[in-house]
Amino acid sequence: MPPATQDCDTSLPPSSDDTPHDSSLSSDDSVMAARYYCLVQSMSKEKCKRDDSLDKVSLDKVSLTQLDRGIRKKVDCYTDIEDLIVLADKAEGRREHLTDPEDEEEDLDEEAKAQGAKDEAEEDRMFKSVRIFCADCPNFTQSINNQPPKQFRKTCTKLQQGANNARSNNVNKLKPAITHWVNALLTTSTSHLAVDPGDRSACGLQHNKCGELLSPIEHDWSDPGVWAKIQSCEEGYELSMFAWALYAGYSGDASKLEAGYLKSPLLLKTFKHIFTSPSSARGVDVLGTEEDNELPSSYWHTSQSGACKASRKNVAATLHMKSVTPRTIVYAAIRVVFAPSWCMSHQGMDFSAICYDIIDYFKVDNDNKETKAVQDLLRWWNKHVFPESLTSRSKKGATAAKSKLQEQCAARLALADLN
Repeated sequence: MPPATQDCDTSLPPSSDDTPHDSSLSSDDSVMAARYYCLVQSMSKEKCKRDDSLDKVSLDKVSLTQLDRGIRKKVDCYTDIEDLIVLADKAEGRREHLTDPEDEEEDLDEEAKAQGAKDEAEEDRMFKSVRIFCADCPNFTQSINNQPPKQFRKTCTKLQQGANNARSNNVNKLKPAITHWVNALLTTSTSHLAVDPGDRSACGLQHNKCGELLSPIEHDWSDPGVWAKIQSCEEGYELSMFAWALYAGYSGDASKLEAGYLKSPLLLKTFKHIFTSPSSARGVDVLGTEEDNELPSSYWHTSQSGACKASRKNVAATLHMKSVTPRTIVYAAIRVVFAPSWCMSHQGMDFSAICYDIIDYFKVDNDNKETKAVQDLLRWWNKHVFPESLTSRSKKGATAAKSKLQEQCAARLALADLN
């Protein structure tokens, strides 16, 4: 995204350098116009005459294949790449006053205000997504800022295709694995039939165990009346982000939604299968407790000493992941709820809405309790997946404590000199 400037004229469409403002220009095209005009302003007149040569601008030193593999897993599960960048530009423009304040209506009804707030929240979320992407791939920022709209859209198309293909490949590999793990949750004392990954009609809410895992924690799936209401998607019984499948022990308290949330063995096993290899996921028991699924002490030794090194990079290493991030948890969570609900209609489950609801759950605000809950959750995840990241943080904490002690000693000596 180009740096915002106060004198940047956003009235020029991306197809021209001096075409007057078109009132019919859509908001997305206005953003593209602003992006392109900032580009043109930074170019000399001589370079402006050779705009066609800019079509050959490429992502220097950045592999598109490497970039697109991580987009869905680490950045955003669903939004189209071009839409993601355009919405991020809108958020940046709003922050830097690139948008025309006269376009904003002052007298809005409550519904319009609520929609405006929703749109801004979405733009801010996409702004964060682009920042995550660009933090891993600095050359991407430079490249898209030096591309006219035509080439920019070509780049987005390539990334889009690669990202969606990588996600589809991941889904196809995970589906039978998660089905096998769900079947492991069935007990001999129940009449539950095993889940058949090849039969869509028998998955989702039609299947007793899948329905139980997908149902909201606020409701008791074992109650036939509740079961019927969830299956018919009655108001107040819709599927949500608080599915039993995402809770520790697949149980929880509706009055304490955060307790055990995003700590289920099934979710942890899925995460490891995706990011640290299928073999690492074998160490997670879907019927086990948190203590059962902690990494053994031998892992701490080998991971620190390097005695056991894989001959092939896993996904986490390819994506330069040294710790668990909120969006990687979200990706795994969506894979968990998608697999057991895999049927033609998805039965009222809006996966994109659930995805962004969980992302918003991780937002840090001024509520210290909520912030601590999120920090504790990420610490729990790193303890189970990347314990070495906790060790490095401990070293940083020790260094900070030493620095603080040195500052206090220096202050006391300065005070003694004054006296």
